[in-house]
Amino acid sequence: MTRQSGRHALMFLDLDQFKLVNDTCGHAAGDELLRHICALLQSGLREGDTLARLGGDEFGILLENCGPDAAEKVAEGLRQTVQNLHFVWKGRPFVTTVSIGLVHVAHNPTTLEASLRAADMACYMAKEKGRNRVQVYHPDDSELSLRFGEMAWVQRLHMALEEDRFCLYSQEIAPLGNVDLDGGHIEILLRLHDEAGRMIYPTVSFRLPNVTV
Repeated sequence: MTRQSGRHALMFLDLDQFKLVNDTCGHAAGDELLRHICALLQSGLREGDTLARLGGDEFGILLENCGPDAAEKVAEGLRQTVQNLHFVWKGRPFVTTVSIGLVHVAHNPTTLEASLRAADMACYMAKEKGRNRVQVYHPDDSELSLRFGEMAWVQRLHMALEEDRFCLYSQEIAPLGNVDLDGGHIEILLRLHDEAGRMIYPTVSFRLPNVTV
């Protein structure tokens, strides 16, 4: 495959429904599947490309001196290779697929951390769209930008829980007219203070994503 100097690509790969193998057949089966996957991925790469296991069932691949068209061809080839794997554990067959996020490093973002984050988000979008597909990151992709913002909020909420920045408030519920009610009613509200201690009011809206594994 022709190499293009100065053009690189970074991929983030996540096996689809890997937890099913561990939960139904045990970690020995999961480990064996990972060994098969690693061998398949390595066989689909060029000499000089880098494959790394990032943790669990997640992998990162760096394609050096690889243009956009060639990188997408490699990613699609890896997806098909994993899909064609017939993994059987003690007589039980499993369907193996992988979701892949691909970012062309020559484009923004340019730092390694930002590139990996972009590839991760593209992989997340691949899962959102049905798994077993390659999602290419584009800086001007509004859908990816929305998901990126949602994931940032998820991280902020986790930090707020750890730092005990949620507070309970109450307010009375009262009728507009002269109505006799037995007893009073109040509404309990959960409010969040930001990293600087300022109250985040309900006008700040966000949606939590439906995380798919």
